Amino acid sequence: MSRKWYAIAAVAGAGYLFRDVLFSSIDDGVDVLKDLVGSGKRLTVCTTDSSSIVLEEPEALLSEAVSVVGRDISPDAYALARMVRSEAGASDLTTKVRLACVAMNQASALGWSPYDVIVYHKTAARNGRYGAQISGRFASTRDPYEIDLKAAEQALRGDVTNGAINFAHQSAFGKQLGTASSIQPFVDTLAQEGKVPGYYGSDSNLIFFWRGSVPDDANEGLG
Repeated sequence: MSRKWYAIAAVAGAGYLFRDVLFSSIDDGVDVLKDLVGSGKRLTVCTTDSSSIVLEEPEALLSEAVSVVGRDISPDAYALARMVRSEAGASDLTTKVRLACVAMNQASALGWSPYDVIVYHKTAARNGRYGAQISGRFASTRDPYEIDLKAAEQALRGDVTNGAINFAHQSAFGKQLGTASSIQPFVDTLAQEGKVPGYYGSDSNLIFFWRGSVPDDANEGLG
């Protein structure tokens, strides 16, 4: 057998041995590709400082987004679009709508607008600006695309979560700055406020919280 055929056989063998990793990487790549193909136009281009605070004023970014889509966009819709892009990335439209609804429900509970909730922070340097998720705020660092705006505007037409008021990614705990090693302390804290965890479908990484009980279309617990 020539060296060429030995090389082909070696590659084929390696591919078989590492097929699970290979297929997982392919699946991840397909998810990203689907997002890139289906996300539409990028609405804005922002810059951030070393603390992941978005340097551009929210009003300037909204004007840029309006120019891109060629129609009016509400401050709430743009803010929610930034949040779902930052929190959900390449997730499907349904997931993004649900996350936007959580922000809306939090805003409603506080008597605020969704925009106010997303740009709020207890420190003066961060308050009123988009930026990274720190000390409980929603992440809003990433520029949204048309698919994110679609999710935001769908959510603004009505809550689809039956009142979900918080969410958390289990995989972020122990990795994201300021988090515990697991989601459990966060669950325990919200339990003191009468909130119970649940998730949709098989995605037990993304946990939602409701007051009192989990609705019938979600699974109770942490998966």
